[in-house]
Amino acid sequence: MCEGDSTPVYFASGYESVMRSLVLKWKDHGRLDLGAYIRGICALLTRYYLQEAGSVPRGQRFIVVPAPSSPSAMKARGRLHTEEIAAAVVRELRASGYRAKTVQLLKQKNIKKQVNYDASSRKSNKQNALRLKRFTSKRLARELGERSEHRTVGSTEAKATPNERRKVRSTDLHAPDNSVKLQTRRPKVILVDDISTTGATLAVCQSTLEQARWHVDCALTLTGSITCATA
Repeated sequence: MCEGDSTPVYFASGYESVMRSLVLKWKDHGRLDLGAYIRGICALLTRYYLQEAGSVPRGQRFIVVPAPSSPSAMKARGRLHTEEIAAAVVRELRASGYRAKTVQLLKQKNIKKQVNYDASSRKSNKQNALRLKRFTSKRLARELGERSEHRTVGSTEAKATPNERRKVRSTDLHAPDNSVKLQTRRPKVILVDDISTTGATLAVCQSTLEQARWHVDCALTLTGSITCATA
């Protein structure tokens, strides 16, 4: 586990370990048969987080956000592999009695490979590529499994003109608490990734989410280093 300014990062093992080899084979070399091991590791990591988090009330809602990959990386792999990690975390949260859902809030454009960059350069590289996905209030409500309250222009959407309603539907939803009334408490956000060495990717993801007022409760990664960058 690594603590930043306030957001803990939990990882199953250090980067220079057999876990690194396992993750890279599953991620980049077509070893999908290793998925069962990955899912098991995610379940154990999730249980450890819940133990460390202390008394989390039953019925607490979680949003699990996978770190994005570039379009070229997803094309090469044929999938967004971090979504599989997120799905395994969601399954364990639900099995533990919590409401949980994977929501892809982030997207990334193509960038140069990070492997030869230091922490500062990686962070800058990611900041230039990472974006919050565009959601209307209705679509975000569907993603969250919640009922939405229509955004208003001036008064209520029912009284808005057709042009105003079209403007509402096309607006970026960068402040979810302005548009979606959550039926219980505000959900906890868990950010997930496969590998974290410098922490730059997690830091930029967290910063992007928190600029939109999505508070990140913690980050989970399969393997990582002791050095963690913070947003």
